[in-house]
Amino acid sequence: MNKLKQSKAFSLVEIIVALFITSLVSIAIVSLYNSGAKNFSQVDETSKLQNESNLLFAMIERDLARGGFTHPLRGDVTNTINCKSIISATHAINIVSGTEISSCFDKPSFDETAVYRYKITYKKGTFSGGPDANTLYKKVERTDDCATILSSSTDPNFASTVHGWQPVSDNINSITFSYPTIGTDSKTDILDV
Repeated sequence: MNKLKQSKAFSLVEIIVALFITSLVSIAIVSLYNSGAKNFSQVDETSKLQNESNLLFAMIERDLARGGFTHPLRGDVTNTINCKSIISATHAINIVSGTEISSCFDKPSFDETAVYRYKITYKKGTFSGGPDANTLYKKVERTDDCATILSSSTDPNFASTVHGWQPVSDNINSITFSYPTIGTDSKTDILDV
């Protein structure tokens, strides 16, 4: 005697309900993954911007802190190359406009027998050297009086030090260089960035 095995099949309604529940779970998993990936990329970008801003302001601070430094060799009257005037306060840190600032300082040679004067300028925005409005640019120039730019120099590091407008950061939405006003006094010994 042959006994047939009884097997029960799923009904169409049960299959549709199972597919619906599976699709809900799949959608929840995919949206959770996308949300996590989006949050991670936002945190990652924020971290990169924070690191870049820290480095940028450290570099600007270092360059501007040198402003006005007159090397002691400048007082050597026996050496006409080194005997130059001191850097005036207006040239030490010069706010050209709200988005442009320059700093003038002395830099000694490696053996400290000669001193060379340089001018560093930071500028944001569109101009002949910088095509992008959200980019901060930097230029280093050789000068003897902080006003007249020299196109050649006896400085052995001239070629590696001097450069035209180079982009420093392309994530600058706005930047303003100014002297703060405390009460009615403008403090020219403090710089706001």
